Amino acid sequence: MLIIKNDGTVYPLDLKLLQDSQMELLAPVREWTEEITGADGGVDFGSELETGKMELRCVSPEGLARDEKRLFRQDLAARLDILRDGDLLAWESDPGRSLQVWLEGRPEI
Repeated sequence: MLIIKNDGTVYPLDLKLLQDSQMELLAPVREWTEEITGADGGVDFGSELETGKMELRCVSPEGLARDEKRLFRQDLAARLDILRDGDLLAWESDPGRSLQVWLEGRPEI
């Protein structure tokens, strides 16, 4: 489980969340309607939530030596690769809120 702490730290990745991260407040909705040829109107099959996107921009801890940075990058890459299978993202400030998240694409490390 990933947790965004009150101080902006993403635990257990040891990253600081930046303000320019992008998160959708609500997931997009897909409307299901079907047009029937030769008839007026269509059939409404209701709405369904789609998968939303979120982009978290983070920075690593300051003051790392060159070798420490290299090891940190390797460790972070391994941890992020695990997220391709999905994990929960929670907020320390709102314990009842969590999202199922997956890593998509290639992160910039």
